[in-house]
Amino acid sequence: MSLHMKGTRIPKNPGSLRMLGESLDNFIMDGHHVWSTIRRGITFKTDGIFAVPPGITAVKLCGVAGGGGGSTLILNGGSAGAIVSGQEFTVTPLEEIVITIGIGGAVDATGTDTKFGSQLTLQGGAHADYQGVGGSRTSCGGVRYDGQLINTYYGGQASPFADGGDGEDGEGLLGAGGGAGLVGGKGGDGQLIITWVEEE
Repeated sequence: MSLHMKGTRIPKNPGSLRMLGESLDNFIMDGHHVWSTIRRGITFKTDGIFAVPPGITAVKLCGVAGGGGGSTLILNGGSAGAIVSGQEFTVTPLEEIVITIGIGGAVDATGTDTKFGSQLTLQGGAHADYQGVGGSRTSCGGVRYDGQLINTYYGGQASPFADGGDGEDGEGLLGAGGGAGLVGGKGGDGQLIITWVEEE
């Protein structure tokens, strides 16, 4: 048996509920009506404006600043940018919030900050201060891995969204640190995912 709502077929298994690319988290039926909560989201990989939807007073953030570049001098990789992992922030319906996305640091350079209006600033990752050897890091983006130590060159630190750059010039992606090397790896640019829940 399946439920139907507004012409959309809703599978019986809640774990498989997907509607128009969004996550339908809960539904209740009393014999006549279906109420649901739908989680929506938007991902920023470059600077922009987040227009808070009508009726929304809270959002959750998952994001990272720009990663630091690896070193060509002291064999260390770069640190990932600072992260936010599922933290909730209060917003005002229809408010326009300026989003700034951090840029990954060049070799031997620090990444820049990611910002959510005036409420949150994530600092860019430092360059040449991390000794990645493949360890894991878990956050809102899942499990990621530091870059590997290769021929005495340390890897960069993982971000929520990407593994760190390996030693011997590995590049960091999506906020991760770059690896050390003869040339060195740059850090990854930041990212910010904003999610909220709407009731229908």
